[in-house]
Amino acid sequence: MSLQDKSKKLKTVSLGAVFLGISVIISIVESVAGINAAIPMPGVKLGFCNIAITACLYICGVKAALAVSLLRPLFLFMFYRLF
Repeated sequence: MSLQDKSKKLKTVSLGAVFLGISVIISIVESVAGINAAIPMPGVKLGFCNIAITACLYICGVKAALAVSLLRPLFLFMFYRLF
């Protein structure tokens, strides 16, 4: 594997981590802010964190976006369970 391939892979992983952090933060803010008051059904969210996942899909590719969309609920579960 050449140095350029490693650099590209490292860039994709680091951008994926940034998008994961952004999507987790947006999801926490969405659940705390009470934005769901406009929708009277319990458990329904607007899903603003999907904007970060879509941007990750566009910039990083399918694998990174899939990883972000699968890891976000895991991180949220650990955050709410531990804190």
